[in-house]
Amino acid sequence: MRVSRACPMARAVPEVARYLEGRAVVKEIYVPGRIINIVTSK
Repeated sequence: MRVSRACPMARAVPEVARYLEGRAVVKEIYVPGRIINIVTSK
């Protein structure tokens, strides 16, 4: 899966979306098959 598909899918998960609410996404790190890291600022 590509980062262009994986990160929006991760952001759509309700458990993730609640932590991102009201924050600006600074960076998205995607390691296929391992991890998606979304860095935010307040």
